[in-house]
Amino acid sequence: MGRLRPLHKAEIMDLFETFKDMCKTAPKLTTTFNKKTNKEYKVISFMTLSYPCLNYYRNLFYVNGIKKVPVNIKEMLTAKGLAQWCF
Repeated sequence: MGRLRPLHKAEIMDLFETFKDMCKTAPKLTTTFNKKTNKEYKVISFMTLSYPCLNYYRNLFYVNGIKKVPVNIKEMLTAKGLAQWCF
């Protein structure tokens, strides 16, 4: 079974700390099986709640249900935000 890289866990925990007041669950570790690679992988994740106040941000990245990167993304993200978004 694959191991969860400590860096990934640290990034998820940092992201959770930022949004914990908007989260439904705390981060939890699960195992998933990838049929293409025929391997098991450990995954850490948490669930967020939906808030109407966040629709503005969703609408920036989804146009007609299709995910798109806004042309002014550089103006919208800090270096940390960009790193977490790419993760």
